Amino acid sequence: MKRKTAKSIRLLTRFLRYFRPFKRRIALGFVLLVVGLFLSLIQPVISMAIIDKALLQGNIALLNILGLTFLGAALLSYLVSTYRQYIFAVIQQKVILKLRRELTTHVLHLPLDFHNQQSPGYLMSRVDGDVGNLAGVMTDRYVQTLVDLLTLLGAAVILVLLSWE
Repeated sequence: MKRKTAKSIRLLTRFLRYFRPFKRRIALGFVLLVVGLFLSLIQPVISMAIIDKALLQGNIALLNILGLTFLGAALLSYLVSTYRQYIFAVIQQKVILKLRRELTTHVLHLPLDFHNQQSPGYLMSRVDGDVGNLAGVMTDRYVQTLVDLLTLLGAAVILVLLSWE
């Protein structure tokens, strides 16, 4: 079991080096993730204020202000989230391109005996499909899991702050 774990860690470390040139973009993506998360979590709080403070009390001026604030937060949340997704998609595509180039170069430099034993379609399918799946898992799945966990944590904090009893 320890051998598998050590090998997995070595492979992950080897794979993560492809993301190293994008450290600043990744950091920006995570900052946008937190900002977008905050903007999406604040919307229910604004909705509560619209109902409790503006509608129930008949305060039209406050209703206008809170309504515009809600719309602004929703729009800004959408824009931030879209830009974050764009940043991670660009990183993903650049990593996929680099991996495919390196893997194709490696396959082309393998001995002729290897190529005689393997179907060219199978090799290209592996280069194309496996690399795409690997990079997609590293960016899409991990980022979405982080978004989901932070949303859950943020919602729990807001619920506790609003009514801890």
